[in-house]
Amino acid sequence: MICEHFINLRRIPRYRAALVVLCIEANYGGSVGVSRIADLIRSVDYKQTGNANQIWVRSRSNNEDGLEGIWTTDTLKACYTRSLINVMSSGNLFVCETRSFVTCKRNKHTRDADPDHILNELYKQLGNYRYETTYADDKPMQIAKTAITGKSPGCKDDLAFALSMSLHWNSMTRRERSFQALARSTGMNIT
Repeated sequence: MICEHFINLRRIPRYRAALVVLCIEANYGGSVGVSRIADLIRSVDYKQTGNANQIWVRSRSNNEDGLEGIWTTDTLKACYTRSLINVMSSGNLFVCETRSFVTCKRNKHTRDADPDHILNELYKQLGNYRYETTYADDKPMQIAKTAITGKSPGCKDDLAFALSMSLHWNSMTRRERSFQALARSTGMNIT
């Protein structure tokens, strides 16, 4: 499904030759899993564009250790949420101009493959985003833990989390000299 999503992205004229920054969370698959996903997307993109340099994989360590992917921490989640709040409060969050960009398939893991359902789910998750404090009932001296979540009973927060993560790393990536050099080499105007 990731490859199909990427192919759909490249079909949109505006994004056909765009420089794409992948922000892949490494917490569950580790850097090996991230590299596999990145290589798969690079392969699909090369077949689409004939250019192997249009994909840049974000690394929390700026790829200094040679590993791709982002290890999410509570501190980073707070940064993601701040980026999401900034964009939403400024009125700069828009739905893509084409529904074909939303890639979803009905299978045992998806309830509904309709793009409008996916977008409505995103809106619901954004509405649930909040700080949640939990207290250990059986350990009265333990410090309460505050976390950022969009989850509620029966609902996930993966869409809202992915959006907040991409907004944060978009901002951070555009500031880096290595990305600016790569972008300029492809003719992209960075403002």
